[in-house]
Amino acid sequence: MNAPVKSPQEKTKDHLNYLAIGHYVLGGLTMLFSCMFLMHLGMGLMMLFNPNAFSHEADEAHMIGMLFTGIGATCIVLGWGLGIAMIYAGRCMAAQRKHLLCTIVAAVDCLLMPLGTILGILALVVLLKDDTKAMFN
Repeated sequence: MNAPVKSPQEKTKDHLNYLAIGHYVLGGLTMLFSCMFLMHLGMGLMMLFNPNAFSHEADEAHMIGMLFTGIGATCIVLGWGLGIAMIYAGRCMAAQRKHLLCTIVAAVDCLLMPLGTILGILALVVLLKDDTKAMFN
C-alpha cells in the first residue's frame, strides 16, 4: 500500500515539530549538565565561610573561594538561561511564531558539540527555507 503523499507545507510542519522535540531534549540536558557547577558553588561557599579548613592563609582561601563561587554561579546561570531559551524556542517552533528567535537559538545551538551542532544545523536548514518563513508570518 502506498502512504498518503504529504504536501510540502505538511512536511515542513512535521520537521518543525521534530526540531521542537529536539530543542526540548537538548534544553533539558543543558540545564541538567549545568547543575554540575553546583559542586563548584558549594566548594566556593565553603571556602568563603570557613577559610581555615582549606589553608592556613585565610586571605588566599577567601580569594579562591570568591573565584569558585563566581565561576560556579555564572556557569549555572548561563546554562539554565540557555536551556530555558532552547525550550522556549522549541515551543515557538511548534507554534510557528518568533522566527528570528528560533533562528538565533538554532545558531547558538551549533556551539554545543556534538548534539547541539547537529540540531542547530538541521534547524537552520529548515528555518531558512522560504516556505518556512512564510509559515511563521
